[in-house]
This record gives sequence, C-alpha cells and structure tokens, in this order.
Amino acid sequence: MWRSRNADKQVKEKGIGVRRRLQAFTIGATVAAMLMASFIATAQVSATTIQSVLYVSPAATSESVDVSCLTARYHTISAAIEAARSGDTILVCPGTYREEVRLTKSITVRGLDQPVIDGSGFDSAVVMTASHATIAGFTIDKAFGEGVLATSVRHITIEDNFVEDNDRGAGSPRYKECMAYQGVPGDCGEGIHLSGVVDSKVLDNEVRANSGGILISDERGPTHGDLVKGNIVIDNTADCGITVASHRTDAVNARDVTRPRTAGVFSNTITDNTVADNGTTGEGAGILLAAEYRGGAVYGNVVSRNTVIDSGLAGVTINENAMDQDLSGNVVEDNIVGANNLGGDKSAGDVVTTGVLVFAHSRSARVHVRVTGNVISDDTYGIFVLTRVTLTQSGNTFYDVRVRSHVES
Repeated sequence: MWRSRNADKQVKEKGIGVRRRLQAFTIGATVAAMLMASFIATAQVSATTIQSVLYVSPAATSESVDVSCLTARYHTISAAIEAARSGDTILVCPGTYREEVRLTKSITVRGLDQPVIDGSGFDSAVVMTASHATIAGFTIDKAFGEGVLATSVRHITIEDNFVEDNDRGAGSPRYKECMAYQGVPGDCGEGIHLSGVVDSKVLDNEVRANSGGILISDERGPTHGDLVKGNIVIDNTADCGITVASHRTDAVNARDVTRPRTAGVFSNTITDNTVADNGTTGEGAGILLAAEYRGGAVYGNVVSRNTVIDSGLAGVTINENAMDQDLSGNVVEDNIVGANNLGGDKSAGDVVTTGVLVFAHSRSARVHVRVTGNVISDDTYGIFVLTRVTLTQSGNTFYDVRVRSHVES
C-alpha cells in the first residue's frame, strides 16, 4: 500500500517510541526484579539473624516470637539445641532445667543469671560431643557422674559455671568409672571431665563439693593443648582438685616412644587456679599428674601460678605408677603452695605435710620434672622426691618449711 514519506516517518517514529517504551519497561522490570531479589535476600538475612539467638524459659510457649525471656519459644534446653543450627546462640533464662543437656552441635549455650541444670537421675548433666561448642553461665549439679563431660572434641569452652554436688556415684557399680580400685576412689568423671579434648578452654568456673574437681584424661583419645585457667576448685573431698591422668596402655609403644596421635595427656596448661580442701576424706592431691597403667603418658604439661592448700595428698603430686610410662617434661613453676598432704601419702612413704611430691614406683621410671620459682610454706617437706626421678629445681622460696628438699632412695 502506498504511503507518503510523512506517513513512513510517523510510523518509524512510532516504532522507535514503542521500542523505547519496551526497553524502559524491560529495564524497569529488571530493576524491580533486582530490588525484589535484594529485598528477599535481606529478609532472609534478617530472618537468619533473628533465628541465630534462641531463648529458653520455664514459661516458654511454642507460639512465642522468641526474642526475649518473656517471649521464649523453648521450654527445655534440649529442644532449643534440636532447633538450633551451627553457630547459633541459645540464651537460657533463669530457672531450673531437669535434663541431660547434650551439645551435639557447634553452638553456644549461655545462661542468664545462673540458671540451674539439674542432672538428677542422669550420668552427666552436660555432655559435649561437638567441636566449637560453649557452655557458660550455669549452675550444674546433682549428676550421678560428671557435671560436664566433653569427649573427642576440639575448640570447646566451659566457662563461668558453678559446678557442684556431681559425681554422686563414686564407688557405685552402676557407673563403671566410679568404681573404687584397691581402696582408691575411681575417676568417676568428677565435676568437669575432658577426655580426648584438644585446644579447648576451662575458664573461671567454680567447681565445688563434687567427689573430685577437674579431670583431664585420655580414655577417648589424646588430650592436649588445653587451658585450665582461673577456676576455683574447692571442697572436692574424695579425690583430687585437678587431675591430669593417662588411663590408657598405648600412649607409649614397645620402644618407649610416645604415640601422641593415639593417646596421652600432654602440652596442657593449668594456671591461675585456686585449689583448696580437696582429697581430704579420700586420697586426693591438690593437682595431680599421673599415669595409671603401663604404657601411659603424661608429659610436657605446665602447672603455673596456682594457689594450692589443704589437700589430702601433696599440693602438686607427680606420680609414676608402673613401668614403661612417660612423665617427662612436666613443669611446676611460680605456684603458691601451702600446707598439704594432710592425710599422708603412704604409697610414697611420705606421711608428713608436703608441698610438692615427685616419685616413681618402678626402676624404669621416665620422670623428668622442673620445679622452679614456687613459694612453698607451712610444710614439713617443701619438695619430696625419689632418686629414680630426674628433678631440676631452682628459684623456689620456702617459709616455715622444715626440710626444703627431701631426697629419698
């Protein structure tokens, strides 16, 4: 059909206008889609942020918005852990929670105003089996075994808890670890127990009136690189205040070489703790480093800047119990050690008050210890050592000590 040039021009201009409008529409739609996607992403992030803190309260209801103790959604700590994702924080509001809390995820569980985890009827009140987990700010009590048990984990934190009246099964056949052996109370797990735990922290807890205080051992694998600092460990009368013990038989091989990937307790630091009135009714030192069976190993640990008084056995005791053990490279330095060994250590032939005791039962002892810079007071023996032990001592200060260093063959 014939058209004038003006008509063609009008059609062309109209087409350009339509294309421009389509382009504008497309660009607008794209921008709108981008804005919508951004909005959705922001909403998702916001939702993630809101959900990253979960609240637990005895008065919680499942319909609550869960942004405070007054609006908590979870009635038990266990329910909140089940709902949590890795990296989340669970805030536990004041109250008493009668449950066994199992930290199976890499989360933080923190008490507000010291809520109570009542472990009555459970082997342990808190069980930590996930790395990068934290339990903090609780009263933890009344468990048959451990108040807090951590096994086969890395980079966990146990902080600012009041751990009391646990380890109730000492001597009971119900819980194997609690059984006594040859009249000595079993390592039932005590207030806090680390087994197969690596590069972790036990900080600023008060561990009181359990059968024993803090136990670091290797039943579940090597335990090393841990920091036990700033704790108050008192009145754990049936066992030691802090125990660093190898319970395995394969931490040292047949060629007397340590096996750090298999077992052993090594390279841990025990520092700035107050350790008092432990082991007074049983056989317990203030701080004990020992291997129980042939093939055990406790080496390269540092015990420093602790205050240790009024223990049933010597304030710091390093004890080799069998052949083919390794207790080398342990360091006892800059501690304040008062009157200890109040009950006397008959197995070591030391029945008078003693600050630091280092001894070995076997002729094949590998016990090499450095004791330096300590202040030891109010003891008959400042340092008691058997000649089978290699001991380096220097810079120690003694007050009201009858014999500064007693060496016995």
